[in-house]
Amino acid sequence: MFSIFIGLQIHSQAEGARLLVRNFYGGLKVKDSGPASDPTATRGLTHGTINHGEQFLFPEKRDLPTTYYGPNTGIGVAIRDKQKNGESASG
Repeated sequence: MFSIFIGLQIHSQAEGARLLVRNFYGGLKVKDSGPASDPTATRGLTHGTINHGEQFLFPEKRDLPTTYYGPNTGIGVAIRDKQKNGESASG
């Protein structure tokens, strides 16, 4: 029963993954949320249960910041505040 459970867990984790690799630090997974023709579709990198970032797949949105650097994150708010005050983002 335990091996069946583990097999089902691995299968559910791998489902829909574009790439699965394992290195010294653990498993990495790359997964797309939809086709590149969808303006909201993203490609994400996950290490275990930690999301390490996403990028829009739609060509016109690929350079927009997401996750850590998105406009409504802590760093995004700080950068916007500095720009509003006429300061450069680097200090």
